[in-house]
Amino acid sequence: VTDMNTKVYIARMKRCAVAVLLAAAAVAGTAGTPESGRADAADLQRQWDKAQRFFNNAEWLNASAMYTLILSKEPRERDVYSYAIVSHYMSRDTVGAVALMQQAMDNRVPLDTLLSDVRRTSMVAGSGTMYENLLLQARRRYPYLVRSVNGHLLDYYNYRDNGPLTVKYAQMMLDGAPNNLGFMQKLARGYMLCGEMEKAAGVWHSILHAHPDNREALIDLGSYYYTTGKRDLALPLLEKANAQWGTPYLQKLIGEMRGEDR
Repeated sequence: VTDMNTKVYIARMKRCAVAVLLAAAAVAGTAGTPESGRADAADLQRQWDKAQRFFNNAEWLNASAMYTLILSKEPRERDVYSYAIVSHYMSRDTVGAVALMQQAMDNRVPLDTLLSDVRRTSMVAGSGTMYENLLLQARRRYPYLVRSVNGHLLDYYNYRDNGPLTVKYAQMMLDGAPNNLGFMQKLARGYMLCGEMEKAAGVWHSILHAHPDNREALIDLGSYYYTTGKRDLALPLLEKANAQWGTPYLQKLIGEMRGEDR
C-alpha cells in the first residue's frame, strides 16, 4: 500500500468517525422517555436544522448521518428521505441511497412522490447525473419496480431531450399499455428529436386511430403533411383541430390551403 493510499484511507476513517460521534452525541442529547411515542419536536427541529446546514455546505457524510438519525426516530417523515438519499449518494454510499428507497416505501411514502422529491433535491445538490444513476440502480436491485422506474426514466429522458433513450423507454412502456396516449406522444417526440419524421408521423397516425379527437396529434400530423407538400391530407386534420380550439396560426394555414384549392 502506497503512502498516498494510506493517507486517503486514514482520512476516510476520520470522516466516518466524525459522523459516528456526531450521531451518537445527537442520540444522547435527544433520547426521550419510554412513554414518549414521538421524539421531542424541538429536538427534531434542531437535528433537521443541523442536517440542512451540512447539506447546504456539501458536508455529505455528516448530512447523511444526521438524516439517518432523524429517520431512526421518525421513519415516516417523507421530506427527510430525499435529502437522506441524495446525501448518501453524494458521499459515495450508493448502496445506502438505493436501500433508503425501499425504507421509504415501507413507511408509506409513494414511489412517485419519493422520486419526484429526489429529482428536485438532486438538482439542489448540483448533481446532473445522480437521479438517472439512482433510477438505473433501482431497476437492477428491485425487479418488481422496473416498470414504475422505467416510466420515470422515460420522463427524465424526454425532459433532457434525449431522443434515442426517449424512444427506447417509450417503446418499453407501450409494450404494457399499447394505446397509452402519454407514452405514444413521447415516442413521437423521441423520433422527432432523432430527426426521424416519418416514424413520428406513423406514431401520430396510431394516436389518431386510438384517440381520434386528440388535438395535439391532429396539429402535429397536419403540420407534417403541410410542410411536406401534402396539403390535401393536412387540411382536414387542421380543420378538425381548429374546430376544437381555433388559433390565428391554424386559421391562417387553413385559409391559405383553401385559397389554393380554389
